[in-house]
Amino acid sequence: MVQQVYQNPVFGGFAGFRDTFRDRIHAFLQEVSDGVPPDRIDGSGADGLAAQKVIHAAIESLETGQVVDLQERDSTRN
Repeated sequence: MVQQVYQNPVFGGFAGFRDTFRDRIHAFLQEVSDGVPPDRIDGSGADGLAAQKVIHAAIESLETGQVVDLQERDSTRN
């Protein structure tokens, strides 16, 4: 398996997860230090959960070769 990484300057030129994670943690800590109210912090827990669902579905799709329908999955779990 060959790992290919695509860098897109539109996304800030991040080289990978570490760059993205470092930037997001720094931004979160800066907002907390600045006293931003929890409901105004960029990137809520709900946003993080939604992103995690997409990541999980992408991995599942890659492993199975099948399309994973997130809307269908969420509707069967409620």
